[in-house]
Amino acid sequence: MNKKQKAMTPPHKTLHIGLIMAASGGFIDAYTYITRGGVFAFAQTGNIIFMGINLTEGNFVTCLMYAVPIAAYFVGVFITDYLNTKITRNRVVTIEVITIAAEILLLVLVGCMPAWVPNIIVTLAVSFLSAIQVQSFRAIYNTPYACTMCTGNLRSSAERLRKYFSTKEKEHFTHFLRYTAINTAFFTGAAVGTFFSNLIHEKAAFVVCLMLSSSLFMIVTTRRKKINLSHFEK
Repeated sequence: MNKKQKAMTPPHKTLHIGLIMAASGGFIDAYTYITRGGVFAFAQTGNIIFMGINLTEGNFVTCLMYAVPIAAYFVGVFITDYLNTKITRNRVVTIEVITIAAEILLLVLVGCMPAWVPNIIVTLAVSFLSAIQVQSFRAIYNTPYACTMCTGNLRSSAERLRKYFSTKEKEHFTHFLRYTAINTAFFTGAAVGTFFSNLIHEKAAFVVCLMLSSSLFMIVTTRRKKINLSHFEK
């Protein structure tokens, strides 16, 4: 991509926003796993594995605990895809802005919930929002990625590096660096989430709210500037 193409890129597809969203994904998964009963709110693959294990062992109540976030994730993707067809792009409030604002609001509520609140309520709500996030933030510039899991990013990273060695095309190496940065951000978010979850327990949700607030601020201000500039040019 040239500089002009990057300048025209929607703010939610820029590298710094992608890094924040990936870091928040790692943070929240570590948070729910440590403080909310060993359930992943974002990584549904892990929940499916745990559900299968517990079903086989006859732990049906525990199996249901893993099934709920999976169902919430499915519904979240379905609703987000529908909303994407209804919300116009030529405005400040887009589906990405709504997604982050909703996440912040919900995580504030989650952070205020005491430990005795059933874990299934928290994981259901957070899994629903994780689906909205992964459906809303799907590319960095022209590089497709997942901000709530690493497996696909890791595969694409290795694939792009192999293609770079074969063709020497810089574009492949650029994609490789972006995937590496995203995976590193996810890992870092998980490490930071683990630290704060062990330190302040349920209140660690407030920390990731600060991360998401920064991305929300950057997206809104950038979109407002672009809209004002387009009106000025007309």
